[in-house]
Amino acid sequence: MNKLIPLATLLSSLILLAPACAPESTSSGDQIDCSDGKCDTPGDVANAECAAKFPSSRKKQQECRDAKALEHCALRRDDSLSGAQQGFTKDAIRWAAADVVGVNTNGNDDRGQEYTEYFAVVMPPPETEGAAAGTYKALGQNQDSGTSSPTLDLSEDQIFALEDEPDAVVGQCVFTSWHADINEPLPVCNGSDSGCPSLSFPEGSALASWVSSPEMGMKMNTSNLRMKVGFNSNGAASDLAERCMTEPLVGDPSNASDPLNDNFTRGCMKAYELFQTEWRRSDSSVCVAGGRLAECGCGVDTDADGVADITDPKQISLALVPRQPVNDEITLRGFPLGTWTGAHELPAGCSYANTGDDSQTLVVCELTGNDVLQGAADVKERCRDKYGSNVVTHVPVPAAAIVCTPPADGLYSASCGELPWVVTAENSSPASN
Repeated sequence: MNKLIPLATLLSSLILLAPACAPESTSSGDQIDCSDGKCDTPGDVANAECAAKFPSSRKKQQECRDAKALEHCALRRDDSLSGAQQGFTKDAIRWAAADVVGVNTNGNDDRGQEYTEYFAVVMPPPETEGAAAGTYKALGQNQDSGTSSPTLDLSEDQIFALEDEPDAVVGQCVFTSWHADINEPLPVCNGSDSGCPSLSFPEGSALASWVSSPEMGMKMNTSNLRMKVGFNSNGAASDLAERCMTEPLVGDPSNASDPLNDNFTRGCMKAYELFQTEWRRSDSSVCVAGGRLAECGCGVDTDADGVADITDPKQISLALVPRQPVNDEITLRGFPLGTWTGAHELPAGCSYANTGDDSQTLVVCELTGNDVLQGAADVKERCRDKYGSNVVTHVPVPAAAIVCTPPADGLYSASCGELPWVVTAENSSPASN
């Protein structure tokens, strides 16, 4: 049964016609205390700000946090629906791999929130001129024992060497969407992590003079390249999709200014209701698409007869994000990575690593000497800034198998169209990407 929540009474000033709300800052006049390491995501900052503003009223804290959730949803709406970088297409739900503004390292390195984790691998010059080159440095990488430092400490001779070859390739940004709960090695490893080759620079890379081999030394095994954060997993993704489709939120149809009458905001606020993760691109997008499927009476046609055979939210979620393996095969190692112009394309300077399959879950992008010099204090952030907004996570949607029968009495049935999940273009046929 759909749930009606009366947010409009306290949120009339946050109507979606003004989606340019500024993200929170930890330098608020409320002097938010981040000493406990809880202020390294927008959600944590919002919780702390509201607690500091209304220390003696839980009700006002909740109202404050509700209002901030709508601000986050306005930002995510802008990300997904404004401009050419559309978050919803006929064949995919999409978002940038880069974390949103506000995800930082204040307490922990919380970057890697969007079902894609990223880090840098650099082959620095010898520490002293004429010495032998050292081994690779993994910077800002989520590892079994924690996250490695994102900082590259450079000697004077190393700085001189990088300045001498500013355009040469000296490292890579590694973007991985390999789900944290998929344990099987990459096919290129021939069935065993011990047989994995090393990550390599793409053929034709203009390598620096001290890089003697295209091999970087980092093994392409599960320990190095599989995501580490628990919610970056196959199980978490299918669970999120199921919950987003269960009892989608509705607004107050008698109040034209209620933000929940907007197709995007209902789903985004469902992510807030579930996990307070409305500030993520990924969770808000999954909940928006899931909510639209539910309120438009959509199901999955398994035998191509035009009738939905799967209508239960859990089963639909498993059709969209199947638990692995399927018949002893990995059919979805992680959500494929591409760019905004195509699911099988990448930004300039990036390429797919040779994983031995077509999963598109591992992307490497060039880091030059100049990149390393400019970003040595946090090379992982250099990866985020240079490539993160254009390396794009694609959640495949089997459009041909989705059949929708909007309920006659549904509050939002009139806007369902042929493609309900393609928000703002439900009644058109957007090009596949």
